[in-house]
Amino acid sequence: MVDYISMSVDVSALIAEVGVQVQVTRKSAGIYDEISQKTISPAPTEEFLVSAVLDNPTTRSNSYISEKIQTLFKSGDQILIMVSGVYSPEPLDKILLPNGEIFRVIESDSVRPGGVDILHMVLARK
Repeated sequence: MVDYISMSVDVSALIAEVGVQVQVTRKSAGIYDEISQKTISPAPTEEFLVSAVLDNPTTRSNSYISEKIQTLFKSGDQILIMVSGVYSPEPLDKILLPNGEIFRVIESDSVRPGGVDILHMVLARK
């Protein structure tokens, strides 16, 4: 029997070794008051520091990632292969790369053999 939890730990260690640290910010919508028709509480923000390997989708004509993420790539898009565990990508999360560029999550997919998250593949766009 394959130990997917150990595999996840090994993959995370490899991504941390060869990848970079990216900062991810998720801003929630806050609480909406139907009477005043306004957001009445400040939108809470969550921040994550995540290891990721960066890949340029425009350099690939037909890859596993492009098959898993069913969205057309645009010039300037960025693929991030991220560790699993602490952070699970959601659309519109903001990603700050080490070079200062800011991207937003467009779509993501997880590799989950046996129901265990091994890694996340993220399509991000400026």
